[in-house]
Amino acid sequence: MKSVHIAILALSIANVGCKDSWSPLDHEAHDVGRKYWEALLTKCGDSYFAVYTSTNEIVEFKGASGFGMPPNAEHREPSEADKLNGLEWKGTCPFLPYKPFRVYANGKWSDWQDEIRNRRFVFDNIPMRKFKGQWEINNGQPAPFKVLSCNEIPQRD
Repeated sequence: MKSVHIAILALSIANVGCKDSWSPLDHEAHDVGRKYWEALLTKCGDSYFAVYTSTNEIVEFKGASGFGMPPNAEHREPSEADKLNGLEWKGTCPFLPYKPFRVYANGKWSDWQDEIRNRRFVFDNIPMRKFKGQWEINNGQPAPFKVLSCNEIPQRD
């Protein structure tokens, strides 16, 4: 438990330093990105769950936190022409769950896997923009995850 608190404190300190140089629009983008990912994941106990849309497998991220846009998310300043056309912000809305995960498929849970090495569920190039006052994520394409309720999660061991 002590190591978890230390990791959260270190992450908080790192984020404060990086976010100081953010514009108000960068902060808004961060919040919109975080909410996008949080809406796709269900927190049950100390894990987050979702259905991976590509395979319809249920995924469990153990002790996951910090979803959404990290301080180093890619974005660029719109050109003058972009601004005249209504583009206010353009970048990415990454999902970086560097925590252990496992998958429920074929009636059973897989062994835990390390997301840092595997990168199966790392989405670091989901496009995101603010255009004419509205945020758009993933160019209108379906999200990589679907929501499920805690009641829909198969028995875990």
